[in-house]
Amino acid sequence: MKIGFTGTRFDVTPLQREKLTEVLQELKKTHKEFHHGGCYGADVTARDIAISLKIPTICHPGSAWQYQNSKGIDSVTLGILPYIERDIIIVEATDILVAVSRLMKEEKRSGTWTTVREAKKRDRPVIICWPDGSITKERT
Repeated sequence: MKIGFTGTRFDVTPLQREKLTEVLQELKKTHKEFHHGGCYGADVTARDIAISLKIPTICHPGSAWQYQNSKGIDSVTLGILPYIERDIIIVEATDILVAVSRLMKEEKRSGTWTTVREAKKRDRPVIICWPDGSITKERT
């Protein structure tokens, strides 16, 4: 089983980092890969947590180089794709989606929320880590 990840380009809150670590530690028991977009902010934080937990990481970089921070430390780095196409591939390649939201509500024009909506459309379980450290689990 494989974990997909999407999150804000902004830094995660300390409470989000704590909950994200707990979520990934729990998922590690049944999921053997971690797929992310390689952007600054939540992607890098989540990737570093996955690596510290010894979960192999697969980077799906987006086309805007200024937001990328893959550093070549992932187990595998795939080809660069436009963001929406990349986000759909992350959802298609994985069994569950973990998301870190910038705000305490869904945003209309947000790559993170576009990916969450795509996962829901495909009936994937979604775990959302909110800025206050709370967690929402849907279809899990």
